[in-house]
Amino acid sequence: MKKIFKQPAVLIYVVKNNKVLLAKKMKKINSGKYTGYGGKIEAGETELQAAQRELKQESGLDTEMHSLRKVALVDFYNTETNVWRVHVFMTSEFKGKPISTDEMSDPKWFDISKLPIDIMIWSDEYWLPVVLRGKKIQATIHLENFKMSIKYLKEQKN
Repeated sequence: MKKIFKQPAVLIYVVKNNKVLLAKKMKKINSGKYTGYGGKIEAGETELQAAQRELKQESGLDTEMHSLRKVALVDFYNTETNVWRVHVFMTSEFKGKPISTDEMSDPKWFDISKLPIDIMIWSDEYWLPVVLRGKKIQATIHLENFKMSIKYLKEQKN
C-alpha cells in the first residue's frame, strides 16, 4: 500500500454584501479557472498565518487573523497519492483593493446566488455554495483523470 501524504494548504474566500471575490488562477493545476485565494502552508506557519499571508500575496488585501472563519476541511485527491488537505476560510473584513498578481488575475465580485460555475474550478459547484450559505463542511473529493466524484460531504454543526 502506498503511503499518502496530505499536503496542507489553505483557501480563502472574501465575502461582502452577498458577493464573493474570485480571481483567475494563473499557474499550475486549474489555471485559467476562477477560485478563491490560497496555497501551501509553509513550515512553521499555522493555518491562520498561511491564510493571511496567501490572501495578501495573491490579492493585495490585508486581513486580521481573528476575522478569518474556518468553514471547511476538504481533501482533494488528484491521484491516489497526490492529496491536498485544504483548510477553507472566509472573511468579510479586509483592507485594500483587490489586484491582479502573477498567481491570480482579474479579480471580480460575483453574486453568491449566481456563481459563474462555468468558469470556476469544476468541483466548486458541489461544495462552495453550501459554505457560502453559512454551513461548515468536511469533504473528500477525487479529481482523477478529469473526472470528479465526491466521496464524502458532511455538514458540520456551526
